[in-house]
Amino acid sequence: MPPRPPDAPTPLPAFVLALALLGAFVAIGGQVWVQMRMAPGTLLPAGAEAAVASPNNARTPVTSGTALQPQTESGPGWETLNTPQKLALYPLAERWALISEAQKRRWLTLASNYSSLSEDERKKFHDRITDWASLSAQQRNQAPGSIKSTWFI
Repeated sequence: MPPRPPDAPTPLPAFVLALALLGAFVAIGGQVWVQMRMAPGTLLPAGAEAAVASPNNARTPVTSGTALQPQTESGPGWETLNTPQKLALYPLAERWALISEAQKRRWLTLASNYSSLSEDERKKFHDRITDWASLSAQQRNQAPGSIKSTWFI
């Protein structure tokens, strides 16, 4: 190596600057990697799909101090319903993933008549769905058959 003139700058500051830039790129790259792993293509755990698919991303409420166990969705998913079905059943959107397949089929049967209802009947239909959905499972099971059959004609 040829001798350096005494007034030449030392390469140390450039080397330190290069290391600092390299460190910054590695840190930014790490953050980008984390964000890429959370991209929409990432599979969601069971039960989380319903929260994402619901209109307001609401979470399932916690009851009696314990969280509900995530369940795999049975029957048609909310995202597979057509627009008229979603309009008719929107009060159930947050709970749709928790409803059994048989119940979903029953709700879809009821929703098939929704487009033929008058505006007042549609409001009444939504009010009754909201009331029904707000009942606990025990209360729904105890409801007289007459309520079940006449509410949703």
